[in-house]
Amino acid sequence: MWFAEEVGELSRALRKVNPEDKKSIKHLEEEFADCFAWLSTLASLSGIKLDKTIEKYKNGCPKCNKKPCICKEKRIKLNIKNQKPKTHTKKRKNNG
Repeated sequence: MWFAEEVGELSRALRKVNPEDKKSIKHLEEEFADCFAWLSTLASLSGIKLDKTIEKYKNGCPKCNKKPCICKEKRIKLNIKNQKPKTHTKKRKNNG
């Protein structure tokens, strides 16, 4: 499905974005636009009106009612300051 592919591209762009690089920001904007276009198309094909569905978020996050959300759920750390995202890996035990 095209939408899933576009979300993957958006995810990669978010991890690599450099806020000081106009080309990087432009690429990120394009990926958001692609995702929105495919989401809108899927909604339209399904008979869903996005202007009605967005009402769920008119006050911000439906859980904490904040803009932006401040819920304490697991979040990924984005590459906002040109740093690589931190990954958590388990150390292997040496059985030898």
